[in-house]
Amino acid sequence: DVALRFESVIRTQTGELAEGEQDRDAAGNILIALSNAIYDPNISEKELAEKIGEVMNHEMIHAMKDLGLFTNEEYQALVKATKDQKYTDRRGKTRLFTYFERAQQLYAGDFPEVQEEEAVAELFRDWAAGRKKIGGKPASLFKRIINFITSLGRSVREEPDVKSIFEAIESGQIGRR
Repeated sequence: DVALRFESVIRTQTGELAEGEQDRDAAGNILIALSNAIYDPNISEKELAEKIGEVMNHEMIHAMKDLGLFTNEEYQALVKATKDQKYTDRRGKTRLFTYFERAQQLYAGDFPEVQEEEAVAELFRDWAAGRKKIGGKPASLFKRIINFITSLGRSVREEPDVKSIFEAIESGQIGRR
């Protein structure tokens, strides 16, 4: 099962505010939490929906990685893209450092695997928001992720039983390669 919850504040291990997080509970269920403390109450409903969508896109990468929905080859292609692609900030400005270099700085105390996953999640977030243009295998993988999320959404509308949806994911019915 997957649960979505809203928290007033989510903090990183170093105490900084975080927009969201993905984890598993004791029963093995995936938990995606979104922080509502970081959002400006003066932004429009459309802007808020876009911000929530971006955070969900980021957290979905973590959930999909946790569910084993990437082959090693696919995931390594995405990691390579984070090491090749210069970071694009929220204003659309391309910076001098890569997504991976940014993740190394932000998650300096974490293992390289955590840094790679954070970099992939941020690259996907920016690509899905239209701030980052990429091509080749990473672009085709990102399109497949969008198709996966869309098919998951369709399944929710067609079959409201969440347990059945995740059984379909595990069996390969959803996200089939």
